Amino acid sequence: MGKTSRRKSDSGRRQAKALRKETALLPFHFFFGAAWVLFGFVALGYGFHTREQGALAAGGVVTVLGGVLLIRAVMAWRRVQASRRT
Repeated sequence: MGKTSRRKSDSGRRQAKALRKETALLPFHFFFGAAWVLFGFVALGYGFHTREQGALAAGGVVTVLGGVLLIRAVMAWRRVQASRRT
């Protein structure tokens, strides 16, 4: 029975540590994600304007990667907000 309670407290500590790490990375994910999405849209616009296939491909990839960072930021922010409510 002692081992079970120790495992539970270790799990709680690990979750708290992961939440702190997520909170620390939140600004990075948000700002870099927004910058990448903006840069990707600029590259897409340039690619459409000049009919440059490389710019279109790069703009699409950068936009998707920036979107992933933004999604991670929103999910982390929601997790942090949920932990503050409890």
